[in-house]
Amino acid sequence: MSLFDTVREYSQDIFRNIRGIKVSQDLFDDLSDDPLNWDAANTIESHTHPVLTHQSLIQRAFDYSKNDFIDYPFENITSSRYSDGSMACWYGSETLNTTIYETRYHFVQEIKDSWDIFQNQETVIIDRRVAKIYCQGLGLDLTAKKEEFPWLIDPDNYTQCQEIGRRVAQEGHPLLIVPSARQPQGVNLVVFNPNVLSNPREFCRLQYVFDVKKRKIQCIRGENEVLLEQSEVDI
Repeated sequence: MSLFDTVREYSQDIFRNIRGIKVSQDLFDDLSDDPLNWDAANTIESHTHPVLTHQSLIQRAFDYSKNDFIDYPFENITSSRYSDGSMACWYGSETLNTTIYETRYHFVQEIKDSWDIFQNQETVIIDRRVAKIYCQGLGLDLTAKKEEFPWLIDPDNYTQCQEIGRRVAQEGHPLLIVPSARQPQGVNLVVFNPNVLSNPREFCRLQYVFDVKKRKIQCIRGENEVLLEQSEVDI
């Protein structure tokens, strides 16, 4: 069967997981020195400013820019699984969990690449920001193709994925719907045209913590909600 024999209309919210700042900024920290007052102000703000729907606007333009979650990959082109570095490529996932597995992999790779620096630390910590973004467009669906074309989920070799990414981009198709190489049953979105993306909304903040001595990684939301934990990480 052909790799590209399934085309479907895609229309739903997806998740985008990006690097965050070390210290989270509260929207109302300039109004009071008391965090309890910040929480109260945020509660009032959430009730008086309902969620936007399907608009190419950011909810809180004074705090988070659209560029953070949508524009940046189209303005700063790098090589990746579906791009050889010659064209822009944006990635999202259908679930928060899939974004965590995808970004955890790259976090571990960064530690491996700089192990001489990190091996003398107790922990390595990065902060992440996650947004929901509305995606609507015609997509080439490859999610049922991974058994017939196992290179779609090859953990290391991106050559064939980059070849189809280049072809799809050159022919003007906006969207690929693909299986995740980092999480079984996970689905990722590969976007070549930002016009199919709109309405970025901050969803949550995460912290990835790698214990150097124990070789253990955790993904934490909030103060202590562990969303993912992996021991005996191979470094």
